[in-house]
Amino acid sequence: MILTSDILTLYNKFLESKRRPNFSEAEKEALVDGVADNYDALVGKFSAKLSGQRKDELWKEILAKVNVVNHITLTRSLDEIKKKFQGLKKDVKAKESSNRREINKTGGGMANIVSHDRLGQRILQCIPEVVIGGILGGVDTSSE
Repeated sequence: MILTSDILTLYNKFLESKRRPNFSEAEKEALVDGVADNYDALVGKFSAKLSGQRKDELWKEILAKVNVVNHITLTRSLDEIKKKFQGLKKDVKAKESSNRREINKTGGGMANIVSHDRLGQRILQCIPEVVIGGILGGVDTSSE
């Protein structure tokens, strides 16, 4: 005999295993705009003026903005938006790094440059140059 509680348990497991929908363009824009406006505070080091509590408050404000533009009935979690921004930033850094390698290649022909979309450009403006290009003239002191 199947109990109602067993059916509910199976149904809840099914719902949990279901893949979450992709972020919409509006959600990504709200996320990138929110992070870009507060980038220094979100990635900055802790200090007397910047605490972990303040960073959490900023992330929660960004989360609220993302969930407001979300036209789907689900709400995003804090971990989801942090992971999504990390992924967007990783993709932008990889694309920009590839572009720089392409420009510095030797040989004939035109460089095959991949342009960034509006969100990619906004993320790229936030990232410090040294993160993508490294320290110019830097010497590795760890090797002997």
